[in-house]
Amino acid sequence: MFNLTTPMTPPPTAPLSDLDRLLTLLAFYGDQKAVSARLAEVYSAVETANQIIGTGDQLKAQIASDRAAMEAEIEQERAALKADQSAFVSDCAARDKTITARAAATDQLNADAQAARDEALKITEDLKLRLARVKEAAAA
Repeated sequence: MFNLTTPMTPPPTAPLSDLDRLLTLLAFYGDQKAVSARLAEVYSAVETANQIIGTGDQLKAQIASDRAAMEAEIEQERAALKADQSAFVSDCAARDKTITARAAATDQLNADAQAARDEALKITEDLKLRLARVKEAAAA
């Protein structure tokens, strides 16, 4: 029965002795086709690695360029927001000043109206007294 939870691994190989390694290496170097094929594989791997490194360098440069553009855009947006906020604060201050001036004018108008009302009441009382005197004088 197969155990599906453990990975399938090849059976362990016996370690090579130093003599076996030397003999394998000598046999390898004795076969010129195998050496040429292996060198071609190594050169191909080096070329592929250089291409990957070049692509990585290009990507790093593009990322740096994009990051710089993004930071410049963020700074522009911050400056625009700061300018908008400054304009908003100055507009609010101007409106507050206008409101304060209108409130003061309203208070002054209310005071003038109250004074005019008091004056009108005095005049009305004076006229009533005069009318009463005229009626008294006419009746007498």
